[in-house]
Amino acid sequence: MVPLLCPEHGGDKCLEEVTLSPVEHGYLYYVSRNDPDITREYYYEHDPAFMEAGRKQLRVWRKFFEEGVLPATQTTGKHPFGWNWTTDDSPCKWCPFGPTGSYVCKEDHQETVKRGDLLPLAESAAIELAREARPDYDLGLVRAAVFARWNGSAAN
Repeated sequence: MVPLLCPEHGGDKCLEEVTLSPVEHGYLYYVSRNDPDITREYYYEHDPAFMEAGRKQLRVWRKFFEEGVLPATQTTGKHPFGWNWTTDDSPCKWCPFGPTGSYVCKEDHQETVKRGDLLPLAESAAIELAREARPDYDLGLVRAAVFARWNGSAAN
């Protein structure tokens, strides 16, 4: 065990052990690295049921990643969430890959529907887009780094 030291007195005689209560609400502050004048403040309240639902969904997506396939909510239909790709009331309008972008998710969804099965990550339109942005992009190295992180070791 690492000894605790008081930053003011340099010893441990003035320290008290305190049991903190679980966080129930708080603020998250964001400051842009590129422009510190751009800031945001978010208030949150801890919702255990919401958090558990999120963790459950993350476990599902992790399994898809481990299997090397894109998570799909469905393999039929026009949009995986039932939205329209181009209408003003669609959340896709806010996505940089949506109406003014490359529609990467639309391409992948259409390929999934055409196959009637899940699309391997290596065949996602996003891989080609990543290589346009970073010519040395290597999905194998990215996956290895993610697995190393999950396993608690440093990725090279």
